[in-house]
Amino acid sequence: MTLVSLIPTDAPNDPSLVYYPQCTRVKRCGGCCSHRLLSCQPIETETLTFTIIKSQYTGGARMQLVERVPIIVEQHTKCRCGCAVKEEHCNRFQRYETSQCKCVCTNLEDQSKCLKESELKIWDSNACNCRCRETKGCTTGTYFDETQCKCISIPNLRPSDQTILDRKKYIIKARPVTPGEDSRYQTVTPEYPGVTPWPPNKYY
Repeated sequence: MTLVSLIPTDAPNDPSLVYYPQCTRVKRCGGCCSHRLLSCQPIETETLTFTIIKSQYTGGARMQLVERVPIIVEQHTKCRCGCAVKEEHCNRFQRYETSQCKCVCTNLEDQSKCLKESELKIWDSNACNCRCRETKGCTTGTYFDETQCKCISIPNLRPSDQTILDRKKYIIKARPVTPGEDSRYQTVTPEYPGVTPWPPNKYY
């Protein structure tokens, strides 16, 4: 038997409210299976309804009945061992192998590229993506580039501006383009009027 809570999940955080009973025991699947990739899972369930009393402390030794609250609890009636990892656990870079009870990577080209940069990066076989071996905080005017695994300067800023510009305030917005112009974006820094984008009005 498994102990489960009967306190409503949306109960207010009010210390004067008291719920009784606060828990009960129901049948739930559990225990061990023959392999670490398997787990005991329910294949048949039923719904039980418990009624609890909601009271409120009103001072002294007095408690006032507020209401009787029905609480629905699921009970397992039949169990069996099955794959702990399901097909719905796979991401878009994976396919599910039923015989192995796991998700396997399909983006093998990305994996090959990642392994060639093993000094800087590591392949995550669970998420099927390449990530930096180390991440670090960057100084103002720079940001951490996941492709190069290092801090690099925010583009199009003069060196004198990088020390005072917060990269979170660096805004790129679209503006109309007239014939002959080669820039489709304008860089603005509304909270730092003294900072001038460099080169002016262009973003590469």
